[in-house]
Amino acid sequence: MFCLMRILVLSREFPPYVLGGISYHLMNLYNRIQELGHEVTVLSGKCPQSWNDLQNEVHPDINVIPIEFGYRKGYYVLYPIALYKRMSKIDTSKFDIAVSHTPLPYSVPGLDMITKYHDCVAETRPFIRNGLSKVERVGDSILHPIRSWIDQKSIQKSDHGMFVSNLNKNSWSNHYDIDLGTSVIYNGVDSERFYPTKEKQDYVLFVGSSERKGLSKVIEYSRHSEYPVHIVGSVNIDKENITCHGRVSQERLRELYSGAIATIHPTKFEAFGNVILESLSCGTPVVTTQRCGAAEILNEDTGTVTDDLVSGIEKVKNMNPDACRETALMYPWEKTAKKTLSCIEHFN
Repeated sequence: MFCLMRILVLSREFPPYVLGGISYHLMNLYNRIQELGHEVTVLSGKCPQSWNDLQNEVHPDINVIPIEFGYRKGYYVLYPIALYKRMSKIDTSKFDIAVSHTPLPYSVPGLDMITKYHDCVAETRPFIRNGLSKVERVGDSILHPIRSWIDQKSIQKSDHGMFVSNLNKNSWSNHYDIDLGTSVIYNGVDSERFYPTKEKQDYVLFVGSSERKGLSKVIEYSRHSEYPVHIVGSVNIDKENITCHGRVSQERLRELYSGAIATIHPTKFEAFGNVILESLSCGTPVVTTQRCGAAEILNEDTGTVTDDLVSGIEKVKNMNPDACRETALMYPWEKTAKKTLSCIEHFN
């Protein structure tokens, strides 16, 4: 029997107030949940660094309420504070459940709360610090104990924890005491947006711009690679064997995925990695590391898990594009939405 759920979503970002990849995840997830007949209200963080994107792609019946919190890099602390102040003016009795996509050090009055953990700052922090200035490192050192406290309180205040991969769940378990029910729900992919569009060409693709995602390893590989390396991301690298495309539309990204013989993702830590599913959906196999959560969905016909890009590309370059596409089709956003609803309905 269908049971309408009135869901209060708490997130540091949601379209049109976009800060990164989580907005795409949440838009796809809650569009499907709304389409399945439920009601969704989002208390979304908003700051001067938010960019207006995807507004026309959000389901028109989703109610998005902005919560201004001041500065993007301080979201871990500033968003929970701003949200707490705003929550006192919201009648939470109108909702059946709260689902947070940002760690919060408190519960929501009158509601059970599920928290979905999209990343693990304790794991990513060493790589992020490498790109900070001296002043920013001082700030990071001051804030890190507070972030750790918020993470532990989030686990204590949540009634259930959802993780995007077993890798992410295990990473949290390594750093924090987890004493609550948990589930692992993989991300989905929009196979109507990402699909094969062109014949394979002799290049490999990297989507990313940070050291955490393996940028320096990609640059090192390019020096000796027989294949040109194409990079999508906010970088400008003047190297003989590298072509940088900058940030591109999803239509252009689809073309780049489709034409590559392989997508390389030598990440040092990625809780999931939407790049993996997007590439597979375009018929392109993947080379990634065991530190990528989405490596859990790969099989011998769709990619390989290795730190050696040269041998990895040789292994996957002739894999069947149809097998890659078939694997991606096993992870539609509707499946992610239904698994999420199964967790939510447990508390109704």
